[in-house]
Amino acid sequence: MRFLAKTAGIVFSILAVISFVGSPATTAQEQEESPSILSPYWDNTITQWESEIATASAKYRLDPDLIASVIKVESYGIPYETSYAGAVGLMGIMPYGPEFSHRPTPDELKDPMTNIRWGCSILADIIRQSGGDIHAALAAYNGGWAYVNYNEPREYTAKVLDFYGRAVAQRNEVDPMLAIQWTIATEVRQGYIAAESWLLGGEEMPVNLRRVGEHTLFNGVDKNGKAWYVRAVAIPIRPVQETIEQLMY
Repeated sequence: MRFLAKTAGIVFSILAVISFVGSPATTAQEQEESPSILSPYWDNTITQWESEIATASAKYRLDPDLIASVIKVESYGIPYETSYAGAVGLMGIMPYGPEFSHRPTPDELKDPMTNIRWGCSILADIIRQSGGDIHAALAAYNGGWAYVNYNEPREYTAKVLDFYGRAVAQRNEVDPMLAIQWTIATEVRQGYIAAESWLLGGEEMPVNLRRVGEHTLFNGVDKNGKAWYVRAVAIPIRPVQETIEQLMY
């Protein structure tokens, strides 16, 4: 009996060691099966919020890299950031006040999940209002519909779409440094019917522009049951080589 007990103890110890040695491989496999939802373009200022971005992306049907791009421009990933206009947190949300009586307080908006959830809800609604024109939607997100043609909202839009275009490019194994500036063109589909052309800044996109990484930017339904399906591509609008040639001549 003493021999059997000793043998059983040795076998148990060996199995425990095998189990311990095998566990890292299982963990690595699990990580491999769960790739990041974000482009490899982003650094830790954005990837630290990946879990919150993933939750909001799934709920509001927005591309995670679009959410990341807004966060990058609004706050550079700092959850307690407050703009000169009073916009709070990761996605720059105007807090509770006379014009926004239904919104959270500034302190509540410093919570990352609360802020991203509100930001995505507002952005998804504005994209629907814009008819899928991401240029107009971002300008309205920044300054309101009355100011979409003002310089500041237009510059804001260009910055967000530059980050977004670079993220899409790297996600599709295209060098984001290929161009000094990137943007996004969209195609809006209602049901199974696509728009007649791709739109770039509200106008028909020239056919000779390079397109990178066709993907879904937004796929949602409004309160009236109307479905919105916005496809997007990244466009390098200022290629590095062309810029160098302009400086040389």
